[in-house]
Formats: sequence, C-alpha cells, structure tokens
Amino acid sequence: MKDLHPSALVLILALVVSGCSLFSPPSPPPPSSDPIALLLSADSDMKEQVRRAMARAAERAGISIQLSNLVYLSRDDLTVAHALVVDFDSLRLLEPNRVGDVGLAFLSLPASVGVPTGFYKIRIFVLEAKAELLDAQGGVVAVFPLERAQETPGSRPLISVTNCRVTLIYQQVSQGVPPIQAAVPLDWCKPVGPL
Repeated sequence: MKDLHPSALVLILALVVSGCSLFSPPSPPPPSSDPIALLLSADSDMKEQVRRAMARAAERAGISIQLSNLVYLSRDDLTVAHALVVDFDSLRLLEPNRVGDVGLAFLSLPASVGVPTGFYKIRIFVLEAKAELLDAQGGVVAVFPLERAQETPGSRPLISVTNCRVTLIYQQVSQGVPPIQAAVPLDWCKPVGPL
C-alpha cells in the first residue's frame, strides 16, 4: 500500500480538514482564504464520501464492513477511520489458533509506526497475541502485538488515543461463547530509559 489510492487521498483530505468529529454538527463556513476548506465545505455530504471510500476499500480487501458504525479520529499528527466487519457480533474464533478478520482501518500515522498511509484489513491471532495489517491484495504490511481490551458495554468500533499511541479496540458482547476482547496498539513512543 505504498501508493495512495484516490479514495485514500479523499479520505485523508476529508478527515483532516473536517476536524475532530466526522459526525459533529457542521462548522461555520471557513475563511475564504482557504480554497481547500471552501471546496470541502461546499460539499455538505462529506460523511457519505468517507463512507464510500471505506466501502470501496473494503470491497478491494474482500470484506463487508459496518458503515453505519464507522468512527474516525483526526488530529495534527494522525488520521484514523475504523469499521468492524459486518458479522462481527456473531464472529466466533473457535478454530485452534483463533484467527479472524475483524475490521478495516484507514491509517495515516507518524512514519515511526512503520505503516504507510492507506486502508488495512485487520486480522487478529488470539493465541499468538498478534494482529496483522493486510493490504488489499492480502499481503501482510505490519504485525503488532495484540492486547486484551477492557470491557465495554457493547460491540462497536472504538479508537483510543493517548499521547503517541493509537489503539484499535475490538470488543464483542458474548452470549456463552468466549468473546473477542482485543486491542491493537499502534505505538510510536520511544521508551524512556533510567535517568
């Protein structure tokens, strides 16, 4: 995913310019000196553009995602959009290695994370405690440790950001079967050694 797809560029532009919440009320018109902001503000259907970009990426990756529950986060140094697979609530990872595709993410993170900007299918390996980021062709782009997620009241896509760490959270409400409670940390913090 070294080359940006046109839909990735649209998503980056839409998310970065739109501010902190894709689903917040419209902001006042931007100053006329910013032509990109003017262009985006003229399109009152930016949420739909982001959904379409994620839907096209999911189709290329061979998965269906929950577009109604799409979440995103944007700040100066990162942009993340995140959606669960359609059947996430009924997904049971009961095979010996407990492996499964759980979601799709658009990631634009600091270079030190080691992940080029783009769309990624998220595959988790519960027993191996790892997560893979796969490109549209199914190639592994990066591998990250898998952590246990803290319990939340329901199944929905979640993004957590603390300082220099983004965490994609996969939390499933269980009904008698071991639920999915996984977190994929994308960290660019440098460990601080003893003084």
